[in-house]
Amino acid sequence: APPGQGSPGITDLYFNLGIKPMAKVAAKFDFHYFQSAKAVPVGVDNSGNVIKDDNVGWETDLALSYKYSKNLCFTVGWEHFAPDDAYVGAGNPDDPADHLWLQADLKF
Repeated sequence: APPGQGSPGITDLYFNLGIKPMAKVAAKFDFHYFQSAKAVPVGVDNSGNVIKDDNVGWETDLALSYKYSKNLCFTVGWEHFAPDDAYVGAGNPDDPADHLWLQADLKF
């Protein structure tokens, strides 16, 4: 949210799909669409009226897991975030972001 306006909260509308093609391998795909609980100012039109929007952006996630043993699982993932007007209007960059990550879960 813009300075002084606080954080209105975010609604995460999503769906996910998962498959397990082999006993030790699993894949997961998620799609998220984020909306602000309250429309925020994003600009001014030609008449000087403030334009508001509640569309924050969308994200896709893809993860692949390999269960090495009963106590150890490795996961590699990719995330892509595409900002929308409410995200940019709050002073954030308009650039899409990609993240690659690797995780090891160890149970003991």
